[in-house]
Amino acid sequence: IIPIGSEYSRNLISTKQLANTFLPLLVGSILITLFVYAYMKAMQKREAEIQKLKYEASHDELTTLLNYRTFSNYVTQIIADKSSVYTIIMIDLDNFKQVNDKFGHLEGNRLLKKFSIKLNNFFGDKLATQASVFRFGGEEFCLVFKNIPEETAYKLIWKFERSLTDENYLTTDGQQVAISFSGGVASTDQETNIHEAIRKADAAVYLAKSNGRAQIVCPDQVDS
Repeated sequence: IIPIGSEYSRNLISTKQLANTFLPLLVGSILITLFVYAYMKAMQKREAEIQKLKYEASHDELTTLLNYRTFSNYVTQIIADKSSVYTIIMIDLDNFKQVNDKFGHLEGNRLLKKFSIKLNNFFGDKLATQASVFRFGGEEFCLVFKNIPEETAYKLIWKFERSLTDENYLTTDGQQVAISFSGGVASTDQETNIHEAIRKADAAVYLAKSNGRAQIVCPDQVDS
């Protein structure tokens, strides 16, 4: 016969021992969970900040197109790629200074943004794996096509140019401004490396401007 008092006393001791063992484990588990959660959130925030910095370093702030630094890095990679053909299209907006002088730089920036969106939608979205769209600065842009024949690229840029004539730029006060550009096209081959192709395309732009603007010059192609 065990006295009731003694059994109750043993139960109290057992419960107290359990509490002394379980509570520290519970508190420890909670603290570990909170620490892991805080660490994961900090890592996610850090990764998001790194991705943001990478994006800002590689993209033009105004137009969100790839910037000149990214273009330079891309050209460095192209030099080592001997198995692919690259077509360069240089673009320079016509009479852009007149837009700034007449409507102001804010309106000029709006025009650059709209043109960049059209350019990226036409080439960057449709040919995402084969076309890269860059802003050099000011009103100058560059397209780089990978393994797209020069003739095809030439026809595409003419198609894009014609699409601009169907829709004039509308200023904030409702005035219409026609957008046109001068372009130059050149490709790499066994005798022409990427730097030479860029120089040829750039020279073709100045030839287009000297011939009256709103033209696309490619020495190897005939306008169609």
